[in-house]
Amino acid sequence: MRKPRGQTTMGYAFSMTFGAALFLITGLIGYRLDKHTRFKAGTPWAGEILWWQVLSGLVFACAAVWFWRKGLREIRSNVYVPELAGRDAAVSPSRRIERR
Repeated sequence: MRKPRGQTTMGYAFSMTFGAALFLITGLIGYRLDKHTRFKAGTPWAGEILWWQVLSGLVFACAAVWFWRKGLREIRSNVYVPELAGRDAAVSPSRRIERR
């Protein structure tokens, strides 16, 4: 069964990496991502480390590592390696011509 268009393992890897960086950095510098809390406090800065954002970033980072490993494994399995192809290694698989 094919994946729906636009849902690739590498796409998930990039998204999870971005999410991990966003939550880790903002959590460590004390910037609130929650709009409601920012509105109530009157400022987006907490003045302390936001541990729930740091923990969320670490969870995203673990997921990103898993998706990167899976995506790179998929790419590696689809790459044509001439050294392993055999006698007609200099010709790509799509352009091989039967010998008479």
